[in-house]
Amino acid sequence: MKIGFDAKRLFYNNSGLGNYSRAIIGSLIRFFPENEYFLYVADMPTIDNAHPESLSFLDFSCVTIRLSTPAKPPTSIFLFLKAVAKFQPWWRTWGMGLMAGKDGVDVFHGLSNEMPLDLPPGVRSICTIHDVIFKELPGYYPFIDRIIYDWKTQKALKNSGMILLTSVQTKLALDKYYPNFLGKKSVVYQPIHPDFYAVQHTTSPKKSAFLSVEAGSNLKSGSTNYFVYQSSFTERKNHLALVEAFSLIQKQIDWNLILVGIDGPMRLQIEQQIAALHLEKRIRIMVDAHHSLLLTIVMGASGFVYPSMSEGFGIPLAEAAVAGLPMAVSRIPIFIEIAEDTPVYFHPNNIEEMAAAMMQISLPEEQVRQRQKVGAILDKIDSKTIANNLMQAYLNPS
Repeated sequence: MKIGFDAKRLFYNNSGLGNYSRAIIGSLIRFFPENEYFLYVADMPTIDNAHPESLSFLDFSCVTIRLSTPAKPPTSIFLFLKAVAKFQPWWRTWGMGLMAGKDGVDVFHGLSNEMPLDLPPGVRSICTIHDVIFKELPGYYPFIDRIIYDWKTQKALKNSGMILLTSVQTKLALDKYYPNFLGKKSVVYQPIHPDFYAVQHTTSPKKSAFLSVEAGSNLKSGSTNYFVYQSSFTERKNHLALVEAFSLIQKQIDWNLILVGIDGPMRLQIEQQIAALHLEKRIRIMVDAHHSLLLTIVMGASGFVYPSMSEGFGIPLAEAAVAGLPMAVSRIPIFIEIAEDTPVYFHPNNIEEMAAAMMQISLPEEQVRQRQKVGAILDKIDSKTIANNLMQAYLNPS
């Protein structure tokens, strides 16, 4: 089978959508190497401009990189969108689909909420929609971005034989905000990076992890224990509430707090809050950490906290589960779906409740309880199961 993918995010995105693309295609290559995988991208990825991990896809014999040729925009709507937002290059919307048809692709999978509009009728079409948070929490998105996301979602629904959702909660949200779509939908969870499975827990990485984090910082060095929160520095991720919650327990626990993730508009405000609360020696911000360091930090943590207001899935939670970390997370539907009764939950707007949950996961008895429960999460994110589910979707997309 020939399967085509919009590979822009795979090669050039460092966060959620890029991680999803790399993990999905990596799993397919691992378990179904007999297929041919066509990755469509604007220019040949190199070590200077692409995500470092994405370059490994260039080495597989079953993978073909196809450079999409920009096409002339067919209507004035494209000119308008280009004028008001980052809606370029054109090839992802008009050009890539026609190229996939010429390549004889059997199935085309749009990995990030959009599909090319020129995909020939003979090519089976599937699109993953990760979330519609721009509908659920519009205040977190600029007006123009909401218009574009909505337009892309509507076009994806119209032009796809099947829609894949990364959670039941996203499926429910899609049904709520786009009730006119009556096409086929299927929930397929997300795998995580295989490196999280490769680390040997018996080596007890906490000391080396803390030394990596400690280098160049002034974190309190009396303890090697720390909470970790892995997330982009945006408002929806709720860092300010977490910092305030940590301030309430700082004298009760010697664990530190590490905030690691993609840089974003909230970072400066978070740094100012940390300074105002005199927590510079207890909280460390790490921006754009490379994969090996991120892996070391997460695997070496003592506990994981996830105060996000809303998510389409929550890959960091899955990674924390594989790392064997006790978890304190927001009581939001998606986390309850994925983690069931494993974590300690708190309301993301309740600072005292969040602080109490963090204290609870530092207790040995709570850590034992969560280790006994975590198998439910691991079953959901099994890479082979996910790859099998994807292949079933490709064989029966409509």
